[in-house]
Amino acid sequence: MKTRFLIIIGTFVIVTAFVIAYGPIVLESESRSKPLLCEKNFIQRGNECFPDISYLDPNTILIYSIHSPNQIRTTPLPPTSVIFLEKNSTVTWINESGFPVTVYEKENKWVIESIDPKMQKQITFNQTGFYEYFVQNSNDRGHGRLALVSNDTDSLPYDTKLEIARAIVEQDRDNYPIIGLGIGNAENSLGIDIDKKYLEENPDASSFFMDRYTKMIPFDVKITIEFTGPIVPTMQDN
Repeated sequence: MKTRFLIIIGTFVIVTAFVIAYGPIVLESESRSKPLLCEKNFIQRGNECFPDISYLDPNTILIYSIHSPNQIRTTPLPPTSVIFLEKNSTVTWINESGFPVTVYEKENKWVIESIDPKMQKQITFNQTGFYEYFVQNSNDRGHGRLALVSNDTDSLPYDTKLEIARAIVEQDRDNYPIIGLGIGNAENSLGIDIDKKYLEENPDASSFFMDRYTKMIPFDVKITIEFTGPIVPTMQDN
């Protein structure tokens, strides 16, 4: 009986010591943030869930509200759309934001009056161009870009063609890690910054990407390609 009692006491001491030693680690593990689990037809970007718009028709834009602890942000998805007018000149905005919204071009060249939640409205465009527009509700205003491409795009002002070219190449971000896209530089070109690992792995990468984007853009603009790494913040002494 005494031996059994000593075994029980010894087991209790060992378990207690384990809890004291490893308990904080277990508690810390449980308190760490867990991966965000997005619902079906949603994808995770950072700490937020966005609708998966890969199933949408290219001429369809989803107006969506992104909820965060401090605010509700209204945004068009995708934020930049490229529309090829010869294929389909009608653009549809679907309101999934939960609030009535108005869509209007930055300089009021065109306006779509109130789109109720779960409803949609369309515009049919008859000429090429580049537009910046807003989606506005009572709480917030989101920003989008619309590039309209046709056989007449080459006749547009050069600056407008650069904007459209940037929008076209932006669609390729899911295929290659484009680090930056810029226009209005000293060479007055579309500047494309690509992860330098591609140049390290393939000495012909510069020719490959130049050929790729020259063929992708169906009009004449100057293209410059640079290979660089991600921008890393540096600490400065006061």
